[in-house]
Amino acid sequence: MATFYVRISGSDSNNGTSPATAWRTFNKSLSSTGATSGDTVYVGGGVYRESITVGMTAATSQVLIIGDVNGIYTGDSGEIRLTNFTKNDFTTPSTNPTLAMTGKAFLTFKNILFETGAD
Repeated sequence: MATFYVRISGSDSNNGTSPATAWRTFNKSLSSTGATSGDTVYVGGGVYRESITVGMTAATSQVLIIGDVNGIYTGDSGEIRLTNFTKNDFTTPSTNPTLAMTGKAFLTFKNILFETGAD
């Protein structure tokens, strides 16, 4: 079981194993090279503009994706908003949905606001 970090100031070319080497996107943390069974991902405050298809290997034990609203783990406090409004908060998104998890289980999201601009 590992702990990973996602921050607005991160980079998906990082290893994600500390706040200083955090990933930039939810996509990276839930990809085939991101978190796996039993891992925890702390997400720093900010607006994450992306549409995600979970590509991780099917988990066999709980994977926690936790919004770090107080900044205790990531250093970035504030609301964590995941939205498929990729350009701004007004232009209708061209991607849908915000989060696609078909065939995936054992994923728990805490303290994260999900927002979608399309049905």
